[in-house]
Amino acid sequence: KEFDAFTQLPAGAPAADLTRFCAGGPAQWTAQAEIGVGKLGEAQKDFPYTIDTLPVKESPMMRTTGLDFFKDGRMAVCTLHGDVWIVSGVDAGLKKVVWTRFASGLFQPLGLKVVDDFVYVLGRDQITKLVDLAGSGEADFYQNFNNDTQVSENFHEFAMDLQADAEGNFYFAKAGPVVPGGQGFEKVLAHHGCFLKVSKDGSKLEVVATGLRAANGISVGPNGELTSADNEGTWTPSSRINFIKPGGFYGCPPVSHREPAPTTYDPPLCWIPHDKVDNSSGGQVWVNTNNRWGPLEGRLLHMSYGMSALFLVLAEQVNGVWQGGVVKMPLVFRTGIMRGRFNPHDGQLYVCGVRGWQTTGAKWGAVQRVRFTGGAFNLPVKIAVQRDGVALTFLNELDKNSADTDNFDVSQWNYRWSANYGSPHFSVTTPNKQGEDKVEVTDVKLSADKKTIKLMIPGIKPVMQMKIQYQIKMADGVKLKQQEVFNTINVLK
Repeated sequence: KEFDAFTQLPAGAPAADLTRFCAGGPAQWTAQAEIGVGKLGEAQKDFPYTIDTLPVKESPMMRTTGLDFFKDGRMAVCTLHGDVWIVSGVDAGLKKVVWTRFASGLFQPLGLKVVDDFVYVLGRDQITKLVDLAGSGEADFYQNFNNDTQVSENFHEFAMDLQADAEGNFYFAKAGPVVPGGQGFEKVLAHHGCFLKVSKDGSKLEVVATGLRAANGISVGPNGELTSADNEGTWTPSSRINFIKPGGFYGCPPVSHREPAPTTYDPPLCWIPHDKVDNSSGGQVWVNTNNRWGPLEGRLLHMSYGMSALFLVLAEQVNGVWQGGVVKMPLVFRTGIMRGRFNPHDGQLYVCGVRGWQTTGAKWGAVQRVRFTGGAFNLPVKIAVQRDGVALTFLNELDKNSADTDNFDVSQWNYRWSANYGSPHFSVTTPNKQGEDKVEVTDVKLSADKKTIKLMIPGIKPVMQMKIQYQIKMADGVKLKQQEVFNTINVLK
């Protein structure tokens, strides 16, 4: 009947005034605000960071998948089920933390970025800009900022993370359309398996790189560096961290978007063993440079969803090729962490994640703060591969007796790049034999400043995976528990 009435309107009839629909309206969800008290972590004896926990309602509907901060210190958090929440009371004591719903009905958002105090959310369908027209504390206008990315019905083609560079361009990653069960792919569309860029005004989407199977997390560095992770699966023999370059191909031929399919790939910064180290990678985050998060400013961190863990990335560039490794920090998180941001107000790291597929995380979702408590950081901060060995650099002096071959155990192996799901470990010396090779360390040398220890390894060669175990102590007598560095050697100096 309404349509029939519309068709009878005379030509040139005055248009209805629709401006009243463009000013927003009153808040809907203020009565549903969640108020809670956070829990502060205790300072660790031999590690300068602890974990504080913000209150999050224990519910499958509160699987936290992205976060960022407003200029006034409030935090925006998105959830897997399509909500965006504004969190206030994020202060030193966390004594009154208030969660208020800001938006709802979004399509499985897995990334969020605040730009000029506007919230941008990445869903499978588009980047949505949320606007509070009425100043009610809730979004009235869900603007389609960019929806150029192609979408299929595949369950696995997640759109993951949302970052921005200094010029205001946005970046995210699109997963491949994995067959249920994990082996192989369904029909591949133009943006599956791609690292994507959206212009500052939202008018243009472009492919930066291809070959990503399931890059559940990316980063944009202070100088425009682009990184991603990827997870073990078809054509991905183990977890990996990539430094992304335009036009690069990162290992998964079915989503390479080129003919013929590549027969090699751009090597990762490092491979990470799937078993017990990082079975399912999350995103990366660069430490801020305001000197409020201890001695690691400007360095790259990597999050493990599967192991609910945080790693320091040890990166070096040799002849234009990135390589390096990771060292795990002695921190345990409540859920599978995937996203991280530094709060410009307190300078501390905030992380969030979910429990969905395989993870050691116990909670459906969590938002936690990694807080610097002061003291010495006694993990390696640099790795350098040379033609006669590998050097590890610490921030503080080592005990001179640490320079002993008995304090180190080194092994190495390769993976097999194939259409199989993941890869066993293969011997370097006997490539068709499964297993690991023990690496002989003939001598250990301590630098003049006692902060760098070099393992002399005759005949060292490029290898996909090296594992360095050590049990040493610092000059002040602090004994380091047996630690592990997992690194990749792509080239030698």
